Amino acid sequence: MIAMADRTPARELPRGSHVCWVVDDAVDYLEAAGRLLEDGRAARQKTIAFGPEDGDALGPLRGLADLIADPRSAFLGRGPLVPEAMFAAFREQSARARAAGFDELRVVADMDWLLPARPTAAEIAAFELQLDRVVAEIGATVVCAYRRGSFDSAAITGALCVHPVLAGVQEPPPFRLTAIDDRTWTLSGEVDFDVAPTLAGILTAAGDHAPRELDVSGLSFIDVAGMRAVAVAGVDGHGPMSLRGAVPRVRRAWEAAGFGRDAPGVELAA
Repeated sequence: MIAMADRTPARELPRGSHVCWVVDDAVDYLEAAGRLLEDGRAARQKTIAFGPEDGDALGPLRGLADLIADPRSAFLGRGPLVPEAMFAAFREQSARARAAGFDELRVVADMDWLLPARPTAAEIAAFELQLDRVVAEIGATVVCAYRRGSFDSAAITGALCVHPVLAGVQEPPPFRLTAIDDRTWTLSGEVDFDVAPTLAGILTAAGDHAPRELDVSGLSFIDVAGMRAVAVAGVDGHGPMSLRGAVPRVRRAWEAAGFGRDAPGVELAA
């Protein structure tokens, strides 16, 4: 995970970057979003600005983006957040961009567009986690801006946990959960009592998209609450889940807590 202490994202972002940008100031957002879109155009990227249609973020960016849209009205029929519909929209826009001669997409999103749909913090994080895989698949550059004044701490923490690149924060979250592909995710960092509910909520919200293989080689600590969240995901998922690469400390904790015996849906693999 790359964490940027600067208030705004770096202007030069590698292809496939998926950034969580925590925004404290509306002026900072507009200035940095404008620079990101200008740089995208210079790099032959199709530039897209997302935001709420009744907000103040889209109008000032209109001349800098090839597409201005509120995703909820443009792609979701003003209904709830449906991740698959949003992923289809990203793939369609990527195909259109390449057909028009662009190299890729660059999306700057004021995530306030989510607010009328009222997703939970866990649903937001599960959506962003799956979007990370789609962004890498289509080679887009996507910056998701979460305003502290709009989202509570649980939503922002969850979003930070599932983005590979962070901006506007001093410290990365305690754990990172990323989707490599449809089957395999990685879990790294530390999962203690305070953040275990965040992990549990994301895994539950992922539902049928929960992983069948979880690479935990980067996980240095997990408490019983965190292990229970993983065990429940293994039971609720379709088919057993394999935990791979556990360090000795995590392996001993898993066995000592009885999950080797009482979590038949999870296999602690080598």
